[in-house]
Amino acid sequence: MKKIIYFYCIIFSYTVSAQNEINVQQYFNMPTSAYNSYQVNGIYLYPDWCFGQIQFFSGDTLKRAPMKINLLNHSIDVFYDDRILILSTNDVSHIKWHNLDDFHTQKFINNISYLSEDEENKGFSEILFLGDIQLLKFTYLELQDADYNAQMSVGSKTPTLIKKEKFFAIIQEEVHSLKRSKHSLIKLFPAHEEQIKSYIKEASLLLKNEKDLIQVFEYINQLLNE
Repeated sequence: MKKIIYFYCIIFSYTVSAQNEINVQQYFNMPTSAYNSYQVNGIYLYPDWCFGQIQFFSGDTLKRAPMKINLLNHSIDVFYDDRILILSTNDVSHIKWHNLDDFHTQKFINNISYLSEDEENKGFSEILFLGDIQLLKFTYLELQDADYNAQMSVGSKTPTLIKKEKFFAIIQEEVHSLKRSKHSLIKLFPAHEEQIKSYIKEASLLLKNEKDLIQVFEYINQLLNE
């Protein structure tokens, strides 16, 4: 019980300090009370609160705020002024937070900054690598149809939301869709095909592994700067 109280005291202290920085109320457009039926962990990028900073397109900044990215409504839940309020992604340029699972810093950019404004691309992409080339990951929800098999008594009787990922590479300000395969990667950097192949083989890297993919981008970035 003491740990729970201490946790909420921390949240309160962070949110109170944020109140004095900007008139943040102008950005919130839907209170949680109108939204309770959707409070399910599966719709969030991460189920736990992450403490960080929100940068608005207007130039305003909300600092030290506990938040979650809502993949279903393309919004951000923010614990502010003793309430959970809903922030539209349309106003937000960047997010930087500390993931409490392993305490590493994550940075996110609004997709409208580099992708089309189609509904399917609405939301935020995580910046996995930032150099002369950039690697981004977009996590989204996809509706999977019911696949219940009565004879086998397996599957789901109702449609299910599942998390999916898209990866993008930004090269000289051009956005390229990236499949996590050697073929897709080398297609983007044909001049360095042999070096990339050798590096992946010698380091025993698997591009389906996100950390390995980031490592390859670090290597390619070095090649481009030689």
